[in-house]
Amino acid sequence: MKRFRVQTGVALTPVTLFTVFTILFAFHNNSSALWGFLFTDLVVIGLTILFFVIRDRQLQREMENIFNENAVVSRQIINNINIPCLFCTTKGQIAWRNDAFRAFHTSKKIKPIIDLADLNSNTPFVKKVNGKSYRIHSMPIVRANSMVSDLIFLYWIDITETEHYENLYNENLPIVALIYVDNYEDLNADKDIMKGTVTNEVERLVSQMAHEVSGFYRRLEGARFMLLFEAKNLSLLEFKRFEILNTVRNVKTGTEQHVTLSIGVGLADSN
Repeated sequence: MKRFRVQTGVALTPVTLFTVFTILFAFHNNSSALWGFLFTDLVVIGLTILFFVIRDRQLQREMENIFNENAVVSRQIINNINIPCLFCTTKGQIAWRNDAFRAFHTSKKIKPIIDLADLNSNTPFVKKVNGKSYRIHSMPIVRANSMVSDLIFLYWIDITETEHYENLYNENLPIVALIYVDNYEDLNADKDIMKGTVTNEVERLVSQMAHEVSGFYRRLEGARFMLLFEAKNLSLLEFKRFEILNTVRNVKTGTEQHVTLSIGVGLADSN
């Protein structure tokens, strides 16, 4: 409407000035011809205003039709797209949902699967529903009518496959463990200790440990060993609390000394 008033004012300014001049001249000379010309002038002004009013209404109807058509097309796209979408209130009441979302959730409330705290956080979050993982994005919608509740638009991105390969990648990250005998120098200095037998027994325990975690080992200089295995098997060693640290103390050295081990574990950066 602002554009209509500006264009109309620009178009009518010369006519208006001429009409004012004619009225003043007609009053001064009291001429019937001038009064007739003035009447014609007013008719022209009225027709000009009517033209702009009609044109403005036509433009408004055309714009409304365009927006209505776009709204229908947008609704059809959202409804047919294979991404779960919905509109809900800030209290979790579902106002509208598409077929993809209706396929796994038919309740009129979002709360059974999403907490209201997450709903109003405006930050993406991950939820598992029916064995699938979704990253949920939210967009607050403030409505012009203050008498109705504001809405939140939610769309759910299926990240099940992505999460699977991410977990698979993390599980297969290589882990290196360095195992060495703490008191090797003391044992090596004692002439009464059967060095070869002790070293072989420690290597047997390391080999057994490598077998348990589906890894492999290499013997380094002295009584040191390097063990390589996948990250998914680390939990087994942690569950057993690195059992080899206790069992190695049962290795017979021929003296009162016991064999003690230290283990250093290095995990590759998952990033």
